[in-house]
Amino acid sequence: MTGSAAAVRWADVATKLRGRIGKQCRERWFYHLDPGIQRGPFTPAEDARLFELRRQHGAWAPGWLCGLRLLCGLLWASPCLR
Repeated sequence: MTGSAAAVRWADVATKLRGRIGKQCRERWFYHLDPGIQRGPFTPAEDARLFELRRQHGAWAPGWLCGLRLLCGLLWASPCLR
């Protein structure tokens, strides 16, 4: 994929794939195909940061998941799979 994934017109991509809509193409890229996704085990530093974010924001507060942006390359669902 050339350029930034944020600049991609996902609806245009979907026209090339029968039965798909732009949102499905975008989610497939960001959650499964992006080569920047870390798929290995969590490091001890990442574990510590996750526990700290959860302690600060609570288990059910949406704010602690936003903190995952600090842990580059992790999927938003990664802590749920922990």
